Amino acid sequence: MRRSPEVMVSRLRNRKGRIIAYGILSIIIAGTAAGYWFVLTKMITGLAPKEGEDLLTHVVFGQQMLLGITCKQTIFFLLAMGLGAAAAGLITELTMFTKSDLLVDLWDRVQALEQPQSPPANVQQLQPPPAEDKPGG
Repeated sequence: MRRSPEVMVSRLRNRKGRIIAYGILSIIIAGTAAGYWFVLTKMITGLAPKEGEDLLTHVVFGQQMLLGITCKQTIFFLLAMGLGAAAAGLITELTMFTKSDLLVDLWDRVQALEQPQSPPANVQQLQPPPAEDKPGG
């Protein structure tokens, strides 16, 4: 399905909103991924038995923690892929910034040229002065 030129130009004009959205999304995903990384490292270091701990209980809890670690690691990898996609979108929007400006300016010029050229309403037409009748002529 082909979009109309007006829709495409309005999308190009909204690039600042997309840049802000990609930036905020990148920050949120990076913060969430950092939180998951912190919890994941704590869980992994918790797998090592500590001194004075019942070994049998530790082994049972350790096996149950492995499933949680696997789930957290999967979520962390998905967040890392989301961060990569958001960063790629942000980089794309930033590198296309000048090109989009040029396209929008060109579109505005074309639209201005397509408008019917009518004389301004506030300018009065110059009329020749009324002819004076000369006597005797």
